[in-house]
Amino acid sequence: MDKAAFKLFESPDDHPKFPYIEGSLGPWKILFLNGRRFILWGIIFSLVLSVVSILFGEAFICNYQIYGNVNFYCQRGEALTLTYFLLKLLIISGYMYLWVNSGSEKLKSFQEIRSNIKSVGLIWLMLLLMIIGLIIPMLSFMALSNRIPNPNWQVESLYFTVVAIGFFVPFLLMRLMSGLGYALEGKTLPRIKDLWQMSRHNMLRIIFSLFTLFVIYAFFYGNFYTNFRRTEVEAMPMAGIIIEILYNIMTLFFITLLANNTLLQKRYLGEDIKEN
Repeated sequence: MDKAAFKLFESPDDHPKFPYIEGSLGPWKILFLNGRRFILWGIIFSLVLSVVSILFGEAFICNYQIYGNVNFYCQRGEALTLTYFLLKLLIISGYMYLWVNSGSEKLKSFQEIRSNIKSVGLIWLMLLLMIIGLIIPMLSFMALSNRIPNPNWQVESLYFTVVAIGFFVPFLLMRLMSGLGYALEGKTLPRIKDLWQMSRHNMLRIIFSLFTLFVIYAFFYGNFYTNFRRTEVEAMPMAGIIIEILYNIMTLFFITLLANNTLLQKRYLGEDIKEN
C-alpha cells in the first residue's frame, strides 16, 4: 500500500504531537491531583443540577417509566425538555469554567465579571455545537434507514452524498476541540484556521483519547442504569433524590475529564499559537 495513505496519521518532527498516553491518562491525573476542588464544586453543582432536574420533571429515574410506574414527578414535553437541556448545559458550562479557574484572580475581581460571563457563554455555545455534531450522524443514519429509493440514479447518488457528509461532522469538530481549552481558561480563541492546523497530523491520537473516555463513561453509565433500575421503580422518592445526586456527580466527573482533555490538547498542540 502507498505510504502516502498514512500521512493523515503521521506527525512530522517539526509539528507538535499529542501523546497517546498523556492524552488518555493525563485527564485522570489532573482530576486526582485536584481532588478537593472536584469534591467541593462537584457536590455543589450536582445539587444544583439535581434541583433543576427534579423541578423540570427530568430526574434520572424518569427513564425507568418504561418498566412501570415511578413514584416520582416526571414531566414530558418537547418545549420543556429543550429548555431544561439548554439550562443544564449552561450550568455544566459554569462548572467547567470554575473547575479550571477556581482560585484565580479573575474570579475574585469585580471588573472581570463581564469577561467571566462571556467565557461561560462561549463554553456553552461550543458544547452545544459539539452535541449537535454528535446528533447529525444519528439523523443521517435515520435518513438512510427510512429513505424511499428513487429510480433516478442521479438523485439517489446526490441523496447519499449529502446524507453521508453527516457522518464526518464529529471528526471535523474534533479538530477544533482544542478551542474549548482556550475558552475554559478565559482566553481569546485562535482563528478557526489556526485551530485546524493545531490538530493536523494528530487526528488519530485525539480520537483515541476521546474514544477511551467515551468507552469508560458508557461502561459506568450502563452499570449505573442497570444497578438502580429495580430500586428506582419500587423505592421511595427520597431514594430517587439521592441517586439523582449520585448520577450528576458521575456526570460531572466525566465532564471534568473531557475538560482536562481539551486543556491538554491546548497545552501540547497550541505551543505555536500566539495567545492574546
